[in-house]
Amino acid sequence: MTVAVREVLTANGIRARLASYGPNARFGRHSHSTFYVSIMLLGSMQERTADGDGEYLSPHCALMPPGFDHANIYGRHGALDLVFDFDPDLLETQFDLRDAGRTARRVDNARIAALVAMLIDKPENWREDGFMDLLTLATSPGKTERRSPPSWFARAREYFDDDPCSARVTDAAASCGVHRVHLVRVFRDFLDMTPTEYRLQAMTVQAAGLLRNSPDDISAVAAKAGFADASHFAREMRKRSGMSPSALKRFFARR
Repeated sequence: MTVAVREVLTANGIRARLASYGPNARFGRHSHSTFYVSIMLLGSMQERTADGDGEYLSPHCALMPPGFDHANIYGRHGALDLVFDFDPDLLETQFDLRDAGRTARRVDNARIAALVAMLIDKPENWREDGFMDLLTLATSPGKTERRSPPSWFARAREYFDDDPCSARVTDAAASCGVHRVHLVRVFRDFLDMTPTEYRLQAMTVQAAGLLRNSPDDISAVAAKAGFADASHFAREMRKRSGMSPSALKRFFARR
């Protein structure tokens, strides 16, 4: 299945949904009829627009006005997004977004994860407050990201994506013809994470996709993705998305 979507909450004229995209999921040129906000909790995405191409890695937030034309290709291991649709009247009355253009920026992982956990696990009165806090953070002004990494960088990322559990920084650097310290610095500069953090994120995205599509229990999924045990997977999942593996599995089991 390319994508599975479940509604999280509808409140105050805004609808929030959790979307799980399969590996390399592709969506041709399209636009949205309402103002659209997407918070990428896990994974990565390449986007093609009239202004050029860009690649975005979680944790990441994108704002798109109605009619904005774009095409998406999701990452090697898929992605997990929290997406919002607005009632048009809210654009001026609460969020001052009527004239906003397309923006994209990285966001604070820990703060976003804590608010997502509130949306998923807390009572209704807490959820509505967390919902508005999260959306306020997501719609705060930010600079559009457009950066060009070294030519070997894509090869280094592919090396880690091929086998995130077993890949090693020294081997990746050697395959790209660069010193390992330089490789680590380039990952930090362009992705705001080290290669080891990148590997852990790839393992977490892969395991999250297995939870949605596999009948296996959480321990088996964790092992398939390369985690030492289910507890290690659960810690990484909560840190990066605000959800436990069991909560995510239950959420997408709903019909």
